[in-house]
Formats: sequence, C-alpha cells, structure tokens
Amino acid sequence: MIENGDVVRVTAKLSHGVNDLRNVYHVLYSGTAPVEDEFFVADTADKLDNAYLEIVSIFPTGVQFDTIEFFNITQDRPVDEVVWPTMTEGDGTGTNAAYQLAALVNFGVDAPRSSGRKYLGTLAGTVVGSGGTILAPHITELGLYAAELLADWFFENGIAQFGVFSKLYNRFAPYVTAGLDVLARTQRRRVSGVGS
Repeated sequence: MIENGDVVRVTAKLSHGVNDLRNVYHVLYSGTAPVEDEFFVADTADKLDNAYLEIVSIFPTGVQFDTIEFFNITQDRPVDEVVWPTMTEGDGTGTNAAYQLAALVNFGVDAPRSSGRKYLGTLAGTVVGSGGTILAPHITELGLYAAELLADWFFENGIAQFGVFSKLYNRFAPYVTAGLDVLARTQRRRVSGVGS
C-alpha cells in the first residue's frame, strides 16, 4: 500500500544499443486513505507514458522503451517494475544526432537550490538544427511533455504529483514551473549494466 505522504522513486528505463537511458522521477502521494500498489503503479505508469508519448518523435527508431521501476523511498521497499503501457520505440527520423546530445527540461520548485532537470535523448537527427538548436516543433512537444508532468493526477482518495525529493533534507518539493532549453545539451551516457 502507498500511504499518505509516501514518496516513490519512479525510474523511466529506455535503451539505445549498449546505452542505458534513465530518468528518475519522484512522486508524492497525498490522500485520506492509502492506495493499493497495483493501482498506484498502473496510474503512474499511464501518466509517464502519456508524457513520453508527447515526445516520442525526438527519439530515433532504435531507442527502446524498456520498463518503469517503482521504489517506495518512505517505506524503503521495492514496489514493482512494469513494461511501458503503450510506448515501445522512438519514431524520430533522420540520421541520429551525436549520442551525448539531449533535450533539457528544467522543472522549478519552491525550494532553495533545487530543480528537476530531465535530459531527454538520444535525439533523432531531425530534432537538432544549425547551431545545436532544437527545432520549433520539438520545442512544442517538449512543452506538452512538461505540462503533463506539472499536472497532478487523482486516485479515489488522494492525488499524486511529480517533484524533487531531497534525502539530505527529507523534503519533497512539487514541480511548479518548467523551463525548456532551446539548445541541445550534453549528457553522459551509461554503458548497460555499469552503474545503472
């Protein structure tokens, strides 16, 4: 059961060849009654799936949507790992951009020295224009992805929201804004099975 005040780490797992592509999200559940693990997992996976559906064209074919992993930080226990509800593979076209290039969405929170940076890549070649700028249609898609993650979602007796969790301060700060960087950024890639 996910209890009121529980923070759950949600890891979006993708891969491209030998590279693991990971984005870690934190979710706070607030409610008058707990929610069963299976319902929390299903609804949160759907929420993340909807967000990535907005940006599927930034990922080249060959980027695989592997699984979504859930770990309850508050209770210090694994919850589940499931396949993506609908996402299977990127559908961007063109020659792949350099592996280390990624789009950056920076989620702002009402907490000092905290933000939720999400690097999204490997990028399809048609995403990046001259000078390393992300082309306008893809900026729009990134905005729709961000809007999906800024919106709370509801359960029978509670709500959930994405945000930033600080273990040091034992503090959860929900996302309140999103900034989109028009320049492609560099992200270190991980080799499969090493540090991921």
